[in-house]
Amino acid sequence: MNKHKVVLYGQPGCGPCVAVKASLERAGIAYEYVDVTTSPEALAHVRELGYQHTPVIETADDHWTDFRPDKVAALAAGVAS
Repeated sequence: MNKHKVVLYGQPGCGPCVAVKASLERAGIAYEYVDVTTSPEALAHVRELGYQHTPVIETADDHWTDFRPDKVAALAAGVAS
């Protein structure tokens, strides 16, 4: 994965997914959104990472679930440097 690539795995109707999208956009972080309801490969990947729900955020060296403003802030700091 590209060092600066951020992937947000989500699904329609997911409130935390919307919060993560907004947070990434406010921080100026480019990301790719992947809907796990339309991509069996993405859903399998999320499960391989150990998650059973969305959102899942993946970077080159980290991944997590749920809305984590602290993680988004750390990403923003890394993007700015």
